[in-house]
Parts: sequence; C-alpha cells; structure tokens
Amino acid sequence: MDDGDDPAAPRTPAPPDRRPGEEPVDMRILFPLYQPAQEVGGRWATRTYPGNNPQEGRDSLAHHFLKQSHEVERDPGRKREFTDAANLLDWEAHDELLVLGHRYRVVRIERYVRFVDDEPDLPLPTEPAAPFAPPENESVRSAMNYGIDLTADTKLESDPDAVRAAVCGLVPAGGPVPREVTEDALVRHLAYPEVVVLPPDFQPMVNRVDDRAWHPFGDSWTVPEEAREFLLRHLEHRSRKDDEWNADSTPEERNAYRKALESCGAEGPGDSIDVLPLRYRIARVIRVVRVGFDGPEPPRDSDPDPYQPPAAQQQEAREQGLLDDYDEGPPPRPGRAARRFLPGDRT
Repeated sequence: MDDGDDPAAPRTPAPPDRRPGEEPVDMRILFPLYQPAQEVGGRWATRTYPGNNPQEGRDSLAHHFLKQSHEVERDPGRKREFTDAANLLDWEAHDELLVLGHRYRVVRIERYVRFVDDEPDLPLPTEPAAPFAPPENESVRSAMNYGIDLTADTKLESDPDAVRAAVCGLVPAGGPVPREVTEDALVRHLAYPEVVVLPPDFQPMVNRVDDRAWHPFGDSWTVPEEAREFLLRHLEHRSRKDDEWNADSTPEERNAYRKALESCGAEGPGDSIDVLPLRYRIARVIRVVRVGFDGPEPPRDSDPDPYQPPAAQQQEAREQGLLDDYDEGPPPRPGRAARRFLPGDRT
C-alpha cells in the first residue's frame, strides 16, 4: 500500500473529551480486520493472523485448516476433515464452518486511533515486546495472533470501560460514506451490543502537513518494534534511486530521506519522524470486537469484499485462457458431502 491510500479522517468523531492538560480527543475509524476464530467451550478465541478484507480472512482460515491437517497426519479421519474444509473455502466464500464439532468463524475486528491535537496516539513505553520466539516457520505476528480471547477484555488497556464508552456508538457516517454502510453498522450494533476490548496493534501512518487526513500504509503489526522496523525499511527505500519502487523520486527527496535516516542514528526513526512535507507516525490502534448472543460479529454485507476465493479465481483465469498449459489449475471442486461443514445445512 503506497503513501496516501486509505485516509483515516474522522467520520463520526467521539464527543470532545477534554482531560486535564490535554486538547480535545477524537477517535478516528480505521479499516477493520477479519480474523479467524474458534469456539471452544462457549468461548471464542483467535486461531491465526487476520486479513485486510473478508476474503483474506477466509483464506487465512483455510491456511489454518491446512496447517491443522499436517499436525494430525497420523489420524487420517481428522486430516481429511481439515483438508476438505480448506478445499471448500478455496472454492466458496463462507464466513462460518463447523469442523469436527467446533465452530470456526471469520470475525470482524474494529480498529480506532485516538487523536489529540491532530496527532495519533503513539505506542506506550509499557507496551509488551514479543513475549517469545515464534515457532519455526512462524512470524511473531502469526504466533501472537493465536489464542486471543474474544470474550474478555485485554489486560493491556488500563481502562477498557473508557475505551468501550468511546467507541460503542461510533458508526461511519457522513461525507463520502454510503448510506447503506451507516445503516448496516446501526443494525449490527443492535445485533452485537457487547463490545470487547482486544490487545492493540500498531499501524504506520503518514500525513502531509497541509492535509488533516492521516493515511495508514503497510500492514498493521502486533508489537511496536515490528512497526518501527517496517518504517525504517520504508524510509531506506525512499532514500535510494536504484529501488524500482522509488524510481520517480527527485534527488532532493532522496537526499532528504538520507539525512533523516542519518539523524536517527543506530536506533532508527522510532515512532515519529518528519521528512519534507510528510509526517510519519507509528499509531497505537485500539481494537474491539462486537459480540452478540451467537458470538462475535462476522463480516458485514456492506464491507468491501472484492476478491473471489482463490480456486474460483484460478478457474475463471483458465476459462479466459489466461493460464499457461503447464499451470496445474485449481483443485477439484468440493462435492455435496462438503455441505456438512455449513452450520444448519444437512442437504
């Protein structure tokens, strides 16, 4: 994602909340994430990393099923169930499946950034670092996204009740927001009235000094250090002409980025650095999930969902003659027996 994509301008700001010694506070809505979760014993917990749109969340759930199938290699029956569930998601868009007696759902994670005097909240000095080395072939992001309880507030927010009060009634509204998006949000707030506060994530953001809108860029990160490393790599790319991504930059721009990096020293840019007219920040993102009687909120009908499942995309490309002869093509389509994974479907 390039600088300037996905503005995070306020849509329905929270009422100004003036605290002692602070400017008025407003909460700005970021794009949501979509995270696979599993119900066990009446409680829901995350199972792998989130996606940036509903289909990416489904793809992540399919990847989790394939990983589970490898872990139960010695149990052919369980292996087949996980493999067949993954194949179903390869072909069809489903936000909830029932696999081996457990419900799995793609959960909609809402994200907000608190702003004071048009500056986003930065990571706190007390933010935890990665608590452990991830398993082999796992990233810190993936490992730390496993097992987050979606039914209880995180202990990483000092005042979850204040967070809940600030965001519980916020809906995207006004300006360019389509009416159906606002109406969908209001309906979902009634269907999923409980707000659970999750651990924060950390989002690189950029803003031009002459433009009030802040824009997220790149991925969100589970710990501040990962976000800082991403920002450092981004600045390094902007300082080099030989980088294909930066080929159109001017010598003056590249020189400004080199000087900014030199001024940072060995510690890097940290959470805040200004280069030319751009302000770069690592924002501390408040994350919540809305919960109803049937569990956490799934994706909304109004959420942008531009992609087909991967096998369906591949099949369409083959039909259009876009695949070479040596391409393997999509896996076999799931048969009627795969309907066993759909809650309530007994056909």
